[in-house]
Amino acid sequence: MRTFALIVWFNLCSCAIALADYGQSKAWFYAQSFEDRIAIQLLLIFSGDYVAIVDATFGKRTYESLINFQYRHGFAADGVLDQREFETLQVEGGSVMEKVGFEFRDESSSGVTLGIPEKLFISVDPTRRGARWISKDRLIELETLRIPHYDTDYRQLYDRLSAENRTRRVEYKVFRNDYFVVSGTTNGKKFYLRLFKTRNDTRGFSLSWNNELSVLMDRVAIAMSNSLTHYDGSSQANLVPQPQQPTPSITNAPTPTPNSSRRSSGSGYFISDQGHVGTNAHVIEGCSAINVVGHGRAIVVKADEANDLAIIQAVTPKQHAVARFRPLPVRRGEDVFVMGFPLGSLLGDNLTISKGIVSSLAGIGGDIRHFHLSAPVQPGNSGGPVLDASGAIIGTVVAKLDAMATLEVAGSLPENINFAVRGNMMAALMSSVNVEPVYISVDAPNQKGAAEISSEAENFTVQITCN
Repeated sequence: MRTFALIVWFNLCSCAIALADYGQSKAWFYAQSFEDRIAIQLLLIFSGDYVAIVDATFGKRTYESLINFQYRHGFAADGVLDQREFETLQVEGGSVMEKVGFEFRDESSSGVTLGIPEKLFISVDPTRRGARWISKDRLIELETLRIPHYDTDYRQLYDRLSAENRTRRVEYKVFRNDYFVVSGTTNGKKFYLRLFKTRNDTRGFSLSWNNELSVLMDRVAIAMSNSLTHYDGSSQANLVPQPQQPTPSITNAPTPTPNSSRRSSGSGYFISDQGHVGTNAHVIEGCSAINVVGHGRAIVVKADEANDLAIIQAVTPKQHAVARFRPLPVRRGEDVFVMGFPLGSLLGDNLTISKGIVSSLAGIGGDIRHFHLSAPVQPGNSGGPVLDASGAIIGTVVAKLDAMATLEVAGSLPENINFAVRGNMMAALMSSVNVEPVYISVDAPNQKGAAEISSEAENFTVQITCN
């Protein structure tokens, strides 16, 4: 009995310590800049400790990878990297990246941007569907692909590539409406493939290697999977951006208190047919009660304070439409439309639409989570959808430049310097709570006028009040 009690006591203490370490590690991680969080996750992939999405957000896998890295090197396994530990990670992960020559390349024949381990290959040749890279000893092969739907339908392609036979074994697979991943072994070699869906075709890459190279190639495959994006002929931002010089701060824009029963309000948009609504974390921060106007009380599903995004859910929602996301990156100069409920105290609960363009592909300090738009944004727009010319979600309104701070720094007042969080950040948050984004096919987007976009968006754009 005494032994059993000691075991229970030890387990309880271990759990408490682990929980304390997790919170401490999370606080440390989010104290780093966005660029450093991206770099840490990428380096942890190449050190062999992290197998997950590079998104600068903290979760169980990031925590476990930090602990594992520290344990392997004999450091205190608390999930917090001091200067010495971080430099060790830079050396270990960075040396592997340098060894394989991991570089981002725009591959026009298959229409993808991809991180490629260029030092591993000696030749690259065009193929009917893309290009093929081969190593000197032919133990490693990489192929980029673009497969028209009239050739093989997206779902049929997944079914075919995930099927097993006498020489092919699938060890992991995941299918979503915008991409799929399959990995396993075939003819004695390991393989990893990731492809994503567009309006007219399926694009991506397939990588294979001999088993004896798995320690290295497992890491390369995960890094390549994280780097894969659509390429339409324009330049793409690197996964790990360069640090920028300090610039004026941004400020969130909650609506001033319109009456004694409503402390603040913001905007949001339905992202599922179960009443889930996407918005900003600051819109619902500190609320004792949250209400989706027209749909009743709502609860918080998940808040991501670091990226200022949140998902709430109306408890008993009425019938509503669901916003659709665009899987392709934002383009500088494209038309955008902002929907929301600005200045509630002056305009009442009236939905408004404003038009502008994407002025820059980054936010304050070069932050690639954000993009700069010229469409007017007022208090109360926070959390509202930013739509492209086809009416698809490409971002979430988050902030505008602090005019007074900018006046002090730059000597002039800013005009229409507003920002949005990229749509893929909300999509990632949705996936983390098992709410799958609905995507449109956008190779040839259907251009619509402001009136048509407004008519469609009013069915999924909502006002959120916080009491």
